[in-house]
Amino acid sequence: MPRDPDHPAVRSAPAPSPACGSDSFEDIWAGLEPAFRHCLELAWASARAGSLGIGCVITASAGETVATGRNRLFESDCGDDHLAGSPVAHAEMNALGKLRAGADHRELTLWTSLEPCLLCAGGIRLARVGRVCFLAADPLWNGMAEVLSSNPFGLAHGIKTSGPRPGELAGFAMLLPFHAWQFWAPGSDANQLWHAHSPALGDLAVQLAASHELVALAAAAAPVTEVIRELWGRLGAAVGTDPGDALA
Repeated sequence: MPRDPDHPAVRSAPAPSPACGSDSFEDIWAGLEPAFRHCLELAWASARAGSLGIGCVITASAGETVATGRNRLFESDCGDDHLAGSPVAHAEMNALGKLRAGADHRELTLWTSLEPCLLCAGGIRLARVGRVCFLAADPLWNGMAEVLSSNPFGLAHGIKTSGPRPGELAGFAMLLPFHAWQFWAPGSDANQLWHAHSPALGDLAVQLAASHELVALAAAAAPVTEVIRELWGRLGAAVGTDPGDALA
């Protein structure tokens, strides 16, 4: 993501957190920002609909929700979003599409379950959103800060960024699109890159795709909290096994 030229284009260090599995799901979920909880609810709704499982929320300075969006890549119904069934039907684009041109968005914060890609980073810059918080890294788009910070237009508007986070919830945020890649395109370059980046989460995605466990939970309309609770121990094992930078 682009940053102010007076600040180095590096990600913020993850906030200190207990070791994976040391706290209960209920404690960690309760401690997560409401906007991130909403992102994961939207991400699960996206996954249930057969898309990539990514959610986005935009909040004002007092914390109230201004706009939401979810990935609708493989859907025909836009719902309350603008884009569906399109290569650009990304969660962030659907949220940003609800902002009005010409308004001052510098006090807004965009929260997303997965690090914005190049397309969404460009949209964030054009919308002049002031802050971006992402829960999990996107292995396909590592280094967006460095890429965009080399562009003078990107440098002209400093965007504060925070992410990725450590722990099971970030693992779940990665797992949903990981599972989609494994389910729909296991031999794709994207899936192979994701698996090389986070092999233990990749193995979990393979197991879940083969067992149809997530598909069954989706068919049963299980809430996202039930899904994460069901996977909690396996998420902890995966993020604890993958390299230390797997979520970064």
